[in-house]
Amino acid sequence: MFKRILIPIDGSKTSQLALKRGIALAAEQDAALRLLHVHEVSVLADMYAAQTASGLTVAPNVKALEKFEADLEKRSKSLLEQATAMAEKAGVAKVDGKMVNAGMRRAAKLIVDDAAKWKADLIVMGTHGRSGFDHMVFGSVAEGVMRSAPAPVLLIRATGK
Repeated sequence: MFKRILIPIDGSKTSQLALKRGIALAAEQDAALRLLHVHEVSVLADMYAAQTASGLTVAPNVKALEKFEADLEKRSKSLLEQATAMAEKAGVAKVDGKMVNAGMRRAAKLIVDDAAKWKADLIVMGTHGRSGFDHMVFGSVAEGVMRSAPAPVLLIRATGK
């Protein structure tokens, strides 16, 4: 029986499927639910670091970066509010949402760290099931979580592939 279920969400189709499955589990087992949204701006930070290291003098557009980060935060809050409403409607009594700005850190590490700190006994998350070149380029947050999670991980894959 699970008492503390962590669901990382990102708004994707697979994340929505995992959210629905995790909410159903939490409702049926009267478990506490943690909804976690990690937004990464590491791609932009990596690009800036590469420019700096290569000696390029391209200055970042600070206002554009600030707007981008504000938009990410707004989207994160919206995702968490919608997911919380879904969980409450399904009868989950204990729901909390958490938003983390990853900065230069990887999402998988932050998810694992939060699961350990919060003492989750199950992580439910979506996986895109990428392989080959896509996996090499995009990586896999789910794989990173699965490799070092402090609790069992239930991976939900998108249907129709």
